[in-house]
Amino acid sequence: MKKTITAALIAGAATAAVMSAGTAQADDGYYTGQDRLYLTAADSVFNINMDSAPQAIRWGRAACRLMDRGYAPVAVASAMDALPEFRAVPTRATGYLVGAAIGAYCPWNK
Repeated sequence: MKKTITAALIAGAATAAVMSAGTAQADDGYYTGQDRLYLTAADSVFNINMDSAPQAIRWGRAACRLMDRGYAPVAVASAMDALPEFRAVPTRATGYLVGAAIGAYCPWNK
């Protein structure tokens, strides 16, 4: 059973997960098939380019790590909405980003 927590708590966890993530290479040849699947889906909402792709991948992987720890996808999306980087992003788009992460990196979290 997924546990539900407050956005403030999960925002801290999301920030910690992202900060601990390794930096992805900017070279397009580095990306796995999963990365390409995720970037294609995320690009339709976020206009991902070569400079922003590594950060987008870190967010997607961090979202999956949080869901693997038991956080519900909606809680992860809410936490991302609470972070300064996502203030200009519509809530629906953040939910789509989490959904794209599930599809590419952690389909068992559906």
